[in-house]
Amino acid sequence: MPGVGRTDGETVERGWSNINPVATSTKEMGHGHRIDTLDDYFGDWNWKKLVGLGELLSRRLVDAIKQRNIHVADLTGFEDSLPSDQLQKWRAELALWETDPDSNENPFDDKSKDITMGQVKLQLAAEEASESSTSQAPTPEITRSVLISYGIELEEQKRRLRSDRQRLGQHAPVTQMATIQQRTNILHNKIDNWTRAQTLYMPGVAAHQSPLVSGSSTSGLPEDTSLWLPSELPMDTPCDKTLQKHEFRLRVGQAHDSLAAIRRLLQLQAYLYKYKDAYVCGQRQNTKARSTIASAEAKIKAHHLTYSAAYKVVVALAKHVPEVSVPADLKELEKEDIQPMRDRLEAGTEGRRRLAWIWRTIGESAGEEGLVDGIRVEWCKARARALRWTEETELLREEMRRTLVYIAWQSDWWQGLCEGSSEEGSVALEVTRDS
Repeated sequence: MPGVGRTDGETVERGWSNINPVATSTKEMGHGHRIDTLDDYFGDWNWKKLVGLGELLSRRLVDAIKQRNIHVADLTGFEDSLPSDQLQKWRAELALWETDPDSNENPFDDKSKDITMGQVKLQLAAEEASESSTSQAPTPEITRSVLISYGIELEEQKRRLRSDRQRLGQHAPVTQMATIQQRTNILHNKIDNWTRAQTLYMPGVAAHQSPLVSGSSTSGLPEDTSLWLPSELPMDTPCDKTLQKHEFRLRVGQAHDSLAAIRRLLQLQAYLYKYKDAYVCGQRQNTKARSTIASAEAKIKAHHLTYSAAYKVVVALAKHVPEVSVPADLKELEKEDIQPMRDRLEAGTEGRRRLAWIWRTIGESAGEEGLVDGIRVEWCKARARALRWTEETELLREEMRRTLVYIAWQSDWWQGLCEGSSEEGSVALEVTRDS
């Protein structure tokens, strides 16, 4: 609600915690004695509250200013990444709801339809099919951009093969071992062909290459062989600056693609948990549900590795190529940053919750199907948090001012009572006695 800040409406009830232990003592007292005893306890509580107001309000103001700065900055970054037309539409809807909540839809409510387990499996299978169909070998008339693009693609294939080989185990079925061996042979040939094309544009890399056909690699596995892309070359190795710029731009795109995939998979995973808790029962169905969730988790980890590798290269190239710089919407991705928009296991209150930065820099991904409604709800919450903490700082400053005025007035009031000559004190005393 606008204007309430972070008002704690339960504060007035907490005084009873000081009185509850007194009940045992007062229940045997007479009526007048009981009233006097409770009055003493209430007076003591009010006095402690009064003398502690300075420290309490000061502590709350420091915390409010800190939280205001955090949530205003989060909201600003969030809004900068959203399409302007979409943001204006959401602001208009929120303004209508705040004006007349009963006649307009609540923008804080999630209106998206729940996804089913079968739909998630279909999406995961479609992604796997898309990944396997995008691999293309370089043409004889290869260009600089195609060379670097295919090298980055080979690097991703190396990463996937290494991960699948590690999960294979010592007692894997023969069919799985045969599949891994076939992928090894294919990647072996792809890397060998790519290195031949690489020497056309990067002659200096020949001294660092270790062809797989010679068996000179450390482990003999293609995933352990370095491709010597421009970002991997030593400082003393000459390299065309155009190739470095091409790799930088492609790595930035790779990082954004990985972030978009992580966001999409996190949403799918959140729907899976929700669907499992609501509809799945029995060991067999739970096993299938956990298997699907584990598949989504494995893909998230794979995209996390891809993003981390791309970001590392972007930072390295930005230091050596003067014309480029790290985009502001790319940051180091930690494990705790990979969380859904609404984490069902998250601790803490809604007013202090912070949206992970991968959601605050969503950019063009705001148009992805299944994300728009969730982003709108999170924007509404982020805006509410920023406004309430801003209001809290203003309310606390005003409360501190009024506290000083009240204490000064009460000091004069007591002084008048002591002197017995102050008309204001006499009137106040009579009012106090009458009440």
